[in-house]
Amino acid sequence: MNMKNNIIFELLTNSNIEYVRTIQRDDISEAFVDNADTIMELTQYGLDHNCKGHTYVIKKRR
Repeated sequence: MNMKNNIIFELLTNSNIEYVRTIQRDDISEAFVDNADTIMELTQYGLDHNCKGHTYVIKKRR
């Protein structure tokens, strides 16, 4: 199975943050990865300050 064909990278934006909040993440500790709201705050900070880089939502293709 080729994993590259089974995942989708989508930019995190204000348009999809509501969806991102619904993603089941019980198997990932917040000590390892921040929650969606914290990540969106950091993303917005970067946008507001013209920082390079992007934040992505990684989803499994259905």
